[in-house]
Amino acid sequence: MASSKSPNDTENTLQVLLQEVGAPDPTLLDALLQGTSTEALIEVGRTIRTARVVTDGVRIYGEAWSFWKGASAAQRAMLRGMSQRLLALAVHKLAELRALESEVGDGQVEAGTVRVTWAKKAELAAAHAVALRDQAFSALRDAAGPQSPLRNAVEAAFGTAEEPSNLARGLDAFATLLINWLGSDDEALKARLGLGNLDADYAKELQLAAKAVRDTAGAQRTQVTRKATQATLDLGDGINVLLLGQVLRAFEGAHSLEPTIPRLVPISTRRLFNHKKKGTPAAAPAAPKDNSKE
Repeated sequence: MASSKSPNDTENTLQVLLQEVGAPDPTLLDALLQGTSTEALIEVGRTIRTARVVTDGVRIYGEAWSFWKGASAAQRAMLRGMSQRLLALAVHKLAELRALESEVGDGQVEAGTVRVTWAKKAELAAAHAVALRDQAFSALRDAAGPQSPLRNAVEAAFGTAEEPSNLARGLDAFATLLINWLGSDDEALKARLGLGNLDADYAKELQLAAKAVRDTAGAQRTQVTRKATQATLDLGDGINVLLLGQVLRAFEGAHSLEPTIPRLVPISTRRLFNHKKKGTPAAAPAAPKDNSKE
């Protein structure tokens, strides 16, 4: 397969591989990772950009699968260290990594900017909502008149602004209260609402403010979660490097015994795999000396 692929080519190749190699045994990964710590895998993952792992993985697994499909029984038997079950596991873990990469991304600077942006939006939405809630409390309390039950309903709806969810709930409660009052048979109450300019449009404004608080707070939480999820992405990188290394070593070892079996050469991830000389298996990735991703 070509060594350089567009994102669409990469995605298409990966989808074809997923369909052809078959579903992996879900128990195999635990067996393969036994004795390997999560921390060690994350450390390896931190040293390589996810895009590099995906690029090499799709190309190398495509070449491995193309050979495997047409290989003789004798050739397959010489590929010690690899099987179709291992390749299926590797392809599916690579697809999971590709999906996680799309969700999280490697752009930490961009992600940080997005987090700051959403934090500011959440702050502004909350400030506006608090002012609107306080306004609604005063206006609805005045419209309630001296009747204790109506005033009690306004005070019960006020709530707190300690959490975005509580603030939004209070705004919705005021909106519901106003809508109910507008539809009531109490003509005096409706007259007071009219005098206070409290109409259905104001109820809608309260609801929209509540939605803005929920949406911006939710987006802000998502950005914080994405920052934490970088560790999950690094773990996925580490697992995929481990699988990729095993496939590379299997083909390298078999090629040294039978030249009709091809060597699979890493390009984007070549720094992680040490080929000392032709015929020498690729070494497992060494522990990183720093935390920078290439």
